[in-house]
Amino acid sequence: MNRLYRNVDGGLVLDGVPASKLADEYDTPLYVTCENVVRENYRRLSSALKRNYDKTRILYAAKANTSLSVLTILRSEGAEADTVSPGEVFLALEAGYKPTQITFTGRYFVPKMVLNGLYSHSRIQRHFRAC
Repeated sequence: MNRLYRNVDGGLVLDGVPASKLADEYDTPLYVTCENVVRENYRRLSSALKRNYDKTRILYAAKANTSLSVLTILRSEGAEADTVSPGEVFLALEAGYKPTQITFTGRYFVPKMVLNGLYSHSRIQRHFRAC
């Protein structure tokens, strides 16, 4: 079990905070993400890739979890965002990603998205080269 998740006297403790305290404060059901776990996992992945490859980029698949907190944490660690919908692009921008750090791999191209700055540079370049 991850050291950030522990059993203390029969109660679950998440990164030093008893789950019962979180349940009392926020009610249940409750979805909890530990910032330290997200950071630790990202750093382990990044370190392993950098040890074996000269050039690496980690793109977080936003569809896995679109929580602004998770997106912000991963951006601060150096991850870029892989998005498949205008909503995911919007959330990535809200989390502080620059358009150049967002890859849009959706199956449709909406010209209005370009006007709103919700795009991936590579996607636009491919679209206009095809025209």
